[in-house]
Amino acid sequence: MTFLDFLSPVLRRPLHWISIFLLTGAVLLSLYLVLPPVEKYTIFFTVKPVAAEEKSFLNDGVESAEKIAEMIAGWAKDPNFQQEVLKIAEVDVSGLKRKMAARKQNRLNVFWTVNLSGKDLEKADALLAAIQTLLKEEIEQTNIDSVIPIKITDPKLAVEPLTVPLSWVLIAVFILSVACATIIAYVRESFRGYISFVEQVYEIFPESAVLRINEKIAKHDQRQMNDFIETFELPRLVSTFPIAGKYFEVTPLADCMKKEGTPLLLVHLGKTKRRELQNLNAILGDGIGIIVFEK
Repeated sequence: MTFLDFLSPVLRRPLHWISIFLLTGAVLLSLYLVLPPVEKYTIFFTVKPVAAEEKSFLNDGVESAEKIAEMIAGWAKDPNFQQEVLKIAEVDVSGLKRKMAARKQNRLNVFWTVNLSGKDLEKADALLAAIQTLLKEEIEQTNIDSVIPIKITDPKLAVEPLTVPLSWVLIAVFILSVACATIIAYVRESFRGYISFVEQVYEIFPESAVLRINEKIAKHDQRQMNDFIETFELPRLVSTFPIAGKYFEVTPLADCMKKEGTPLLLVHLGKTKRRELQNLNAILGDGIGIIVFEK
């Protein structure tokens, strides 16, 4: 199967494909435009050991602070910590566990991130203040039981809008629209049981002579078609799609069975049903003539 043969369901109905492509693109762009804005809030601080005259903290202190930094980053996924943040902030943010995260970087640096969108943006100040308050309280509690106490630097806050570049959006919309329009073209014919590819005709009638016509009916090369028909003895055209009788002198199947001659099936890709060809193969057998209109 050549690439053009593979695209035949699309090429048969180009206006239908273009309509689906434009409609899909318009829907996807509309969804992108109505998506609520998303902002990423980052709280950054460094964990440091507290110096004491009676202790050497250059090694043990830094190592202890590094472990505590890992612990602090883990609080972001603690359900109790999340609930306490909401309680202090006196706000309700649904799905906070998916919107809040933390990570340790370069041993002692900790980054807390919160992604908020829509109406949750109004709650950002209260939520961020609650996080910082609870962090300080938890660190003070940790220091009570720690041999080497630690402290954190003054948290710094950064706000970054999360937006997808328009060029990426347009590329994604184009690819999805092409895929959607193409899939619908194939599914439409497959769901209705139509023959979509000439290879399906060869599969059902492997021993039959097949003339492929790559033009629309009434615009095809009638001379070429007549030359093909004249190669058969007493040819009788048999229609497998409704409108064939408007353009050709077709013989009803029942009459074709009673009279002598060679049946020539008129097949239209996208309009002839696979089951009908299978039934005709069972009735007429193989080794007949077939004219396939591909558009």
